[in-house]
Amino acid sequence: MTDAQMRRKINTAGAWFVGVFMGEFLIKKSQYSMDRANRVAFIQYIHHEYGENLGYTYDSTKTKCYALMSIIEDHMVEKALDHILRCNEHKIGREPIENAERLIEAIREGKVRIP
Repeated sequence: MTDAQMRRKINTAGAWFVGVFMGEFLIKKSQYSMDRANRVAFIQYIHHEYGENLGYTYDSTKTKCYALMSIIEDHMVEKALDHILRCNEHKIGREPIENAERLIEAIREGKVRIP
């Protein structure tokens, strides 16, 4: 995946979504990476736990999840987090930027592993 493709994936998922959920997706990768059924169950979990409360349709949640999974599978996590850190806080809010900062620190400390 090129940097331009990664940015398109971030735009597809939304910078807010990437910043807020990247950590959870990394930590729970084993739950959704085994097969299609597990991936569908994980996306349903994300939608029911978060997407519905955020006003997303299931299809919107699914699109965001697949974009984020693609970033992880293509080993672009650190570049994506760096992109989130450079986003305009007034557009995406402080939460995703703070989450990205904490996740980068956890990755550097070995507390979270990038697959």
